[in-house]
Amino acid sequence: MSTQVPAQLTFTKEQLLDSPSRRDGICFEEEKKRRQGALRLLQAGGQLLSLPQPAILTAAVLLQRFYAVRSFRHYNRPQRIVTACLLLATKLEEAPRRISDILNLMRSLQSPLENLAIPKPITSLIGELSLEPSKQADAAMVDEQGEASAGPGAAADGERAQGEASTSGGSKGWSVEEDGGKGVLVDSRYYTAKEELLEYEAAVLKAMQFDVFVLHPHKYLLNYSRALNCSQPVIQLAFGMVNDCVMEGTLCLEYSPALLAAAALNFAILLLDVAQQMPYGWWEALGYTMELLDEVGHDLVDLYTELEFERGHVLESRLMSTGEIRRSAVW
Repeated sequence: MSTQVPAQLTFTKEQLLDSPSRRDGICFEEEKKRRQGALRLLQAGGQLLSLPQPAILTAAVLLQRFYAVRSFRHYNRPQRIVTACLLLATKLEEAPRRISDILNLMRSLQSPLENLAIPKPITSLIGELSLEPSKQADAAMVDEQGEASAGPGAAADGERAQGEASTSGGSKGWSVEEDGGKGVLVDSRYYTAKEELLEYEAAVLKAMQFDVFVLHPHKYLLNYSRALNCSQPVIQLAFGMVNDCVMEGTLCLEYSPALLAAAALNFAILLLDVAQQMPYGWWEALGYTMELLDEVGHDLVDLYTELEFERGHVLESRLMSTGEIRRSAVW
């Protein structure tokens, strides 16, 4: 019996730059802003649901894949896709949560700020996810050109996209306008919301053609670090990097988990200036060339450069958390 691990779905840089959202007229910066807002909401929801980290990361990968093949113009309420991805991840990672808990929690995150019974920092996510008032063309039915740009299966998803773009404020099951998000969903409103959530889950599965196999780089990183007898600061920094590859950018869509783990480990070794302590040629033992690791390393530098511009010294804070603040020649 074969024990070979199936290949994980990846995308080229060209495919990500020519995404359905870009073809629908959404600029790169706006698409990135919506994607990051959705990921932060997903992380907040996963933490409030007390999901294990692998389940949150799986949901994040599913969300990233979905918007790699579907447009933010067609599915312009990422909160619902986030909820569907969290539900699907609880099943894939065997971390079951009640649908009612998931629905009510995620609904509370969409409530007006003064009605939220959760820590206020999380409320900042709502502003990032809110969309500008749609023009009449955005609220119209998906035209033939839009269906073609959304990729395979977009025509079948047209009804959902049409509902998403409408100005009615959503269905009664999900809407927080009637009661300001107070209380919980009960009776007919709960069953309506549950039915719609399952429809969104089916839309996510269909968009990925039911390929929901997700393998994270953390397992590879742990094996690599043990084999190389890496120090705790190196392991801690590399783990933070692979987390950022999933939660902050699209590198998890571009490279295999094993390659991301090796590149993050190499980057951490360089940043902490411990290359002399590592056995020479360790990357060859893992089946990689230094040129390939450098290529991924440059993408990591680009990621942290963007994060530093947007949110401050993210990488520096990770370095300080390891207790090692030395800088290598990389900088």
